[in-house]
Amino acid sequence: MKHLVNGGYLSVTDDQYPVVRVEKKGASFFSQNGEFRPVLTMKAAINPGRHSALEQTGTKKDDALQPGGSPFEQLRRLRTQIARTQKIPPYLVFSDKTLESMCVLLPQTREEMLAVHGVGEAKFNRYGAPFLKLCQQLAGEETL
Repeated sequence: MKHLVNGGYLSVTDDQYPVVRVEKKGASFFSQNGEFRPVLTMKAAINPGRHSALEQTGTKKDDALQPGGSPFEQLRRLRTQIARTQKIPPYLVFSDKTLESMCVLLPQTREEMLAVHGVGEAKFNRYGAPFLKLCQQLAGEETL
């Protein structure tokens, strides 16, 4: 939803009960007969799946920049590495839902990172730089 609002396809009123409105740019989602058919492309597939026992125990596989694995797994390793350094649970860095959003959007700028679900100013200032760098690397790999 944020992606469509930020892209100028939709707008949301600031009323007590917000209303979503389709902008002129968003009208392209409607077919000739008025049927709504949004088609959005994703930058990367999300497949968190089950993690191996080796990854769950965290032995020798927690280097976030280690090549291989899905984008979600690489973001997850980075989250685990940061959490261990700060001695906090990984979900306090970013939730799985936030990592999944990063996989879809692969933000390339600070503004794009702030549009990711679960990333606000405070979290970006605390943890955002390494995640943004990894997303930039993942987007670069995708174009090869």
